[in-house]
Amino acid sequence: MTIKKKFIVLASARTGSTMLCRTLNEHPSITCYGELFINNEEVPWMLDKTIQRGLPSLYASKDAREKDPVRFINDVMTYHQETDIFGFKLMISQNESVLRWVISQPDWQIINLYRSNLLSVYGATKVARASRQSHVEIGERVNQIKVHFDATEFNNLLQFNQTRRRQVDQMLVEKQHNYFPLDYLALSSESGIDQVLNYLDPTPKKELTPQLAKRHDWNVLDRFANPEVVEKYLIQHNLCEWLVEQPFKN
Repeated sequence: MTIKKKFIVLASARTGSTMLCRTLNEHPSITCYGELFINNEEVPWMLDKTIQRGLPSLYASKDAREKDPVRFINDVMTYHQETDIFGFKLMISQNESVLRWVISQPDWQIINLYRSNLLSVYGATKVARASRQSHVEIGERVNQIKVHFDATEFNNLLQFNQTRRRQVDQMLVEKQHNYFPLDYLALSSESGIDQVLNYLDPTPKKELTPQLAKRHDWNVLDRFANPEVVEKYLIQHNLCEWLVEQPFKN
C-alpha cells in the first residue's frame, strides 16, 4: 500500500463536512470518503454514491461494514493504493468503536470539525429536511423555506451536541492525540480550505475551490417562521450571540 497519510473528519450535522470532503477529493493526491458508517437503510442514496466511488459491493449493508469495522477500513484503503492521502468522515454520533480506534492510532490525522452556533445547526437541519435539499450544488436553485422553532426540540439537540462534543474532546485529551480543531466559521472563510491543506500537507501544492454552495446568509433568525419566539428564547438563555454568524476574517 502506498498511502502515506491517513486522516478522519470528525463532525456533527450541518458543520460543512460534506463540502469539505467533496472539496478535498478535488486534489489529485487525496481520496476522501463521506460517511462510511452511515445508516444506509435511512439514507440509501448516499451509500449508492459511495459504492459508485469504488466501495466493494460486499460492504453495501451497514451490518457488513460494522461487523469488523477496522478490517472494512483497511479493505477500502487497498482499493486506493494510488493515493497519497486517504481519509473519510465519521459523525460523532456514529460507530463508537471506530471513533475510539482511530483516536488510539497515532498515524491517523484528525480534523475535529465543529460549529459553535447550535441555533444555526438546528435551523439548517430542519430546513434541509423540510426542503429535501440536503446540500446545494454550485449554481443550483435553492428551495426557499422557513421552519418552526420548537424550544423542546431545540433543547434536546443542544443537550446532545454539547454532551457528545465534550465526550469526544475528552477522548482526544486522554489519548494525547494531536488533532486539528476546525470551526465551521473558519472553514467558511476564504482561507478555510487552505488551512486544512496546510494540515494534511499534500503534494503538489494546489488551491481548491469549495464544491458546494452555502445555503443561507449569516442572519440565523431569517430561517424561522416564528422569529419572535426564537429571539425570546435566546434572550432568556443569554444566547443572543447566536442570532448572527460571521465567518472569520482572513
